[in-house]
Amino acid sequence: MIQSDFELRDATNEDAHPIASLLTELGYPTDAAAVPGRIAAVLAHGGAVLLAVAPDGPPLGVMCLDRHFALHAAAPIAYITALVISQPARRRGVGRALVAAAKEWAIRQGALEFLSRARNIAPTLTHSIPRVAFHTLGDVSRRLFRRP
Repeated sequence: MIQSDFELRDATNEDAHPIASLLTELGYPTDAAAVPGRIAAVLAHGGAVLLAVAPDGPPLGVMCLDRHFALHAAAPIAYITALVISQPARRRGVGRALVAAAKEWAIRQGALEFLSRARNIAPTLTHSIPRVAFHTLGDVSRRLFRRP
C-alpha cells in the first residue's frame, strides 16, 4: 500500500531499533534486542506488525494487530494492540492509513469484530480512529466494525 509520501509494510527484524524507539514514545520502554522475538511471537500467533516508512527516512509509525477466538463469538475478534506515530510524522495521515490497513487485515482474517485498545494507542492518535471506524465504545475499546 503506497501513500503519497510513505508506504506501509510488514515489520522485519531489521526494524528493531526504530520500533523500540516508537514503543518507548508510546510509553513502553523497549530494548531493541527484544523486538525480533516479539515480532516472531506476534506472527506465530496469527498477528501482524505493520510499519509506515518514508522512502529515504526512518519509520514513521508502527502498529501491532492480533486476533483471538472467544466463546461468545462465531469468528475471530481482531484488535489493534498498539499504534504509535513518531512526533514529526503526525498529522500527515500515517495513523489513518495504518488503521485502514488494519481494517483490511481484520476482514481478511474473517474477524467478526475489530476493536482497538485505546490505552495502547498514542493519545494524539485516538482522534483519528473514529474517522476510519464506525463508533466509540468508551475509553478502553473502540469498535472498528462488527459483522452482522
